[in-house]
Amino acid sequence: MDLAAGDLATSQITTLDVAGAGQTIQLSTTSGTITVDDVTGFNVNTADDNFVLTTAGVTKDIAFTGGTLTAASATLTATGAITHTGGATDIDTSAAGGTITLSGTSLGATGAGNALELTPGAGTLSLTASTDGVFVDLAAGDLATSQITTLDVAGAGQTIQLSTTSGTITVDDVTGFNVNTADDNFVLTTAGVTKDIAFTGGTLTAASATLTATGAITHTGGATDIDTSAAGGTITLSGTSLGPRERATRWNSLRAPAP
Repeated sequence: MDLAAGDLATSQITTLDVAGAGQTIQLSTTSGTITVDDVTGFNVNTADDNFVLTTAGVTKDIAFTGGTLTAASATLTATGAITHTGGATDIDTSAAGGTITLSGTSLGATGAGNALELTPGAGTLSLTASTDGVFVDLAAGDLATSQITTLDVAGAGQTIQLSTTSGTITVDDVTGFNVNTADDNFVLTTAGVTKDIAFTGGTLTAASATLTATGAITHTGGATDIDTSAAGGTITLSGTSLGPRERATRWNSLRAPAP
């Protein structure tokens, strides 16, 4: 379904009933925004379907303002930003372990409560921002960078913020990180009780890196963990311990923190 004129709010959809699993539900605009504000009209039989939300027109946002899009997979493409306000999870594909693909001028925003809230479960993430930063929080579960099949952030000096509400972060594989992220500022944060940030083989290459864990920041394997040498950028680490069990967390920076 495409709105030929104007903006679309999901609260306008009083009934969305799609029988059969794995169907495609495509909602788009010709020149308007999409707001996911209320999905009470969405039958539970849509939770195993593949949602595609697309805006057209100049800088037309997709805004999550309280509704949770529950799906087998979700592909969102905005000519503007994809934003979050309110306390709800924005997209939940955890039951199917489905892919979440997001593309916009920016994904989420800086500041408390403005990150996109995603629950992919075992599913993968594809994150593309064409002019600004990426701010993504896992509303449930742990995050591994190997789940991020695409991280593409155009423009130098952008902020890439990856966090969890109550889970660990594992930097295990960053092959999905476009080389254009190497000049950006990474912020990795865990929340919840004693949730670690673990480097198990992936190297985070960045202009700067700020890591804050409620648990330890650990290192296993032979790879460099963080490399900010090209920019001479700051590395800031905070956790209950840094490189426990006599395994030093490795960094490569012209301005590495004092031991």
